[in-house]
Amino acid sequence: MSTPATALRVTNLVGGVDLRLAGDRGAQLPLRELALSMAHVIYRPVWPRVLIKRMRSPRVTLLLYPTGQLSICGARSYSASVRAARRFVAMLHRRVPAQLLPHQNCACAD
Repeated sequence: MSTPATALRVTNLVGGVDLRLAGDRGAQLPLRELALSMAHVIYRPVWPRVLIKRMRSPRVTLLLYPTGQLSICGARSYSASVRAARRFVAMLHRRVPAQLLPHQNCACAD
């Protein structure tokens, strides 16, 4: 007995990026200052401390932790996830002191 073929559709892709703060391993991003300087963000000062950014294009939610970990939630494709990560890293480079982030461009590998 064979089962009918089912069409699968991706509705939610979750990805992560490690920004690896340059210098000291204990370095932390100034989330509060970033929240004050960026538009359309939510800052949660209690555990887990996180900066939440909802992007319209591509439609994703980004969670930035003080350690430099970035979670991308809600993307519908891998390319949308990569595009969102690159846009957000570009926003960070305009606001964070250059010595905290190691690279000027985001390299995403398969």
